[in-house]
Formats: sequence, C-alpha cells, structure tokens
Amino acid sequence: MTALFNHRSLTHPVAAVRSGGLATDIRTVSDAALFIMRLPKELGSRLHWELAGAALEAADRHPYDEDLVRMSTLAIENALARENMLGA
Repeated sequence: MTALFNHRSLTHPVAAVRSGGLATDIRTVSDAALFIMRLPKELGSRLHWELAGAALEAADRHPYDEDLVRMSTLAIENALARENMLGA
C-alpha cells in the first residue's frame, strides 16, 4: 500500500477508539492506511475497510484531487462508525 508514505492531510482529523479505550487521531492518508494495515485480519477484510483502503489508494495516486481526499476521510469515518470505533 503506497498510501503508507503519503503524509497529505485528510479533510479533517478523525478520532478512532480501539478496544480498551485507546484513542488515536487519524490526521493523514498515511495515518489512515497504517490504521487499516494494523487491524486484525477478520476486521480488515470487511467491505467497509476495503473500500476505505481503496479510497486512500486513489487519493495517493491522484494527490491534487481534493474530492478523493474528502472521499477517503468519509470512508475512514464510515468504517470506524460501522465498527463502533469512531471517537468524539
């Protein structure tokens, strides 16, 4: 995943809460890609995570496309919400 090396900011920071209450802020394309890569395999293979990863890859391939960055941010938020991992 080449998005792991893309330090472009997402549209806005996204707060994520992992099991055990550990919170983290996802601020960049690379933060989001790394978050997805670190998910347990049974979570990472779910469609919403795959869609978020695909959106991040598209944003990485087209670095000047603001719509793709916005879509990536929304995809990460959606995936986190689906897993009850979206922070405040």
